[in-house]
Amino acid sequence: MTVKYILRKVGMALLTILATSVLTFCLLRAMPGDVFYNQARDLSRASGIPLADAYRQITERYNYDPEEPLISQMARYYGSLLKGNLGTSMINQSMTVNDMVAYALPWTLFIAVLALSITFVLGINIGGIMVWHRKGFLNGFLTTFCTVTSSIPVFVWAFLLMILFVFQLQWFPINGAYDLSVSTPGFNLTFILDVLYHAALPVITYVLTSMGLWALQMKSSGITVMGEDFINAAYARGLENKTIRKRYMMRNAMLPVITMLAITFSTMISTGAFVENSYAYPGMGRQLAIASGQRDYPVMQGFLLVMAICTIVANLITELLYMKLDPRIKVGG
Repeated sequence: MTVKYILRKVGMALLTILATSVLTFCLLRAMPGDVFYNQARDLSRASGIPLADAYRQITERYNYDPEEPLISQMARYYGSLLKGNLGTSMINQSMTVNDMVAYALPWTLFIAVLALSITFVLGINIGGIMVWHRKGFLNGFLTTFCTVTSSIPVFVWAFLLMILFVFQLQWFPINGAYDLSVSTPGFNLTFILDVLYHAALPVITYVLTSMGLWALQMKSSGITVMGEDFINAAYARGLENKTIRKRYMMRNAMLPVITMLAITFSTMISTGAFVENSYAYPGMGRQLAIASGQRDYPVMQGFLLVMAICTIVANLITELLYMKLDPRIKVGG
């Protein structure tokens, strides 16, 4: 893997981020509805003033010019973006988007990385079991289980788990990332356990949604590997089944599955609005859902951009990692 190849991939990632930011900027402003009109209507009713005067007061309060050309808005936005400024919330002007992202991003990454790690371990091992016992009852049971779990949408899983474990059994809470009355934030065992306790349902939701796809992909890849000549050679050499399964089948079958890392991570980030909002988990998905309901464009724009960057960077890392792990793949200089 050459430096030129890496730089080319990084350049393509940066261009993708730029294109995504432009598309997001234009689409958000093309959305129907006007948050300022709704507030002006409420002000007009409460104060008894004309709607036009109420609308002018609201736009002045938020320092927003509804007649400003789109190109001027874009120039101002990218000028701030180059300085690392994502803007200020229209609804709560005491909060900058940077501060909101700084608070929400770690929680989203925490449950996504934790769920991805669990999904990876379970998926490849269940898939390996299905390959090794592909002619027995266990294969049929696991295949059916994985197919059913992966076909259920993430928001359905979130709803079902919430009904069962929160309202019926009352095993888990849905009140944030941790309980201030139980633990003090910091690197201590009580706080860590409390954070894991509150993250359990979001993580389980992601795992149930993604694990089956990993297992089925691992099964498909493993069956292909079992037909290779080096597997037959390993049997001819008299190696133990355990050795063949772990060192020959599992290691080689995992390579195509590595490409699913970025896909699964991207799915977890993009579906965060359903999962985090269901459990009132303070990640980017919940903040984006709240901002969408309020038509808070700077917040929506900032969170969508950060989520896109996370996805693009994950794809870039996965592609470079795959090139490194599989020496059979050649890249141009």
